[in-house]
Amino acid sequence: MQPMHRILAKRAVDASVFALALLVLTTFVCGCDRRAEPYVTPDQEPPREERPVTIPFIAPEGPGQAPPPPPQSARSNTDSSPQAIRGSIRLADGAESFPGVLFVIARKAAAGPPLAVIRLDTPTFPVEFSIGPSNVMAGGPDQFTGPISLTARLDADGTATAGPGDLLGAASGTVEPGATGVDIVLGGGGR
Repeated sequence: MQPMHRILAKRAVDASVFALALLVLTTFVCGCDRRAEPYVTPDQEPPREERPVTIPFIAPEGPGQAPPPPPQSARSNTDSSPQAIRGSIRLADGAESFPGVLFVIARKAAAGPPLAVIRLDTPTFPVEFSIGPSNVMAGGPDQFTGPISLTARLDADGTATAGPGDLLGAASGTVEPGATGVDIVLGGGGR
């Protein structure tokens, strides 16, 4: 039988080897966030103006480059269910569009928290929309019941809160789920 101090020493060495192996593995797997590329000496590197530069979320420009992605349309935020409310949003006479984010907000009452929201980046007016159970913010799709009031806001700074310079509009009266032909005109709010 081995003395206790030798058994403990052997277990400590085993634990140290395991910890070191785990540290090396973790560093190898998680520590490198770059792609593995061959080493290029400074004299082999092309001149700066010939190096391709990719900036995330910015499309390349120039001949032979891929065109930028089309702006987000209302179709990417639509709900195709029979309960969805469908309509269009247009600008009032004299109102001017500007780069911003269009929010379509459904509420169970004229005031209160939003029931459902869709967000459309850089809209082109008129905009067709469809908002329904798949756009419900909390509580699940079964919460999308009427009567529902609809508002729309072209937001200059892209935040969810209204601010100066935003264009506001609302559907006249309330609508029931499944309504079509809902018309919202943006035109007030300081722009």
